[in-house]
Amino acid sequence: MLKVRNQLAHDYDGSFACEMFADIVNVYCPLFEKFRDSAAKYYE
Repeated sequence: MLKVRNQLAHDYDGSFACEMFADIVNVYCPLFEKFRDSAAKYYE
C-alpha cells in the first residue's frame, strides 16, 4: 500500500491512479475496516 501511495504522488497525468482506484476500493478499504474493528476491541 505504501508503494502504491508513493507512486500515486508522482502520477501527474492520472493514468496510474485510474488503474489503482479498483485496488484502493476493493482491497485497501476492507483492510482498514478490519483494522478499525480489531483496534476497537482495545478501546471498549
